[in-house]
Amino acid sequence: NKLKHDSKFCVSSSEDEANTEERDKSEGSDSDKIEKEPIRKRKNNSKDSEK
Repeated sequence: NKLKHDSKFCVSSSEDEANTEERDKSEGSDSDKIEKEPIRKRKNNSKDSEK
């Protein structure tokens, strides 16, 4: 019984880790897009204003 409980715990913990990793990746990509877009626009605007 103890071995079964341990194996179940290991499986559930590994599944939780995989889920959190996937969530972090999706959240990270979204934040990167939001952060990078305004920075690009700012750089473009500064170049235009220099001209």
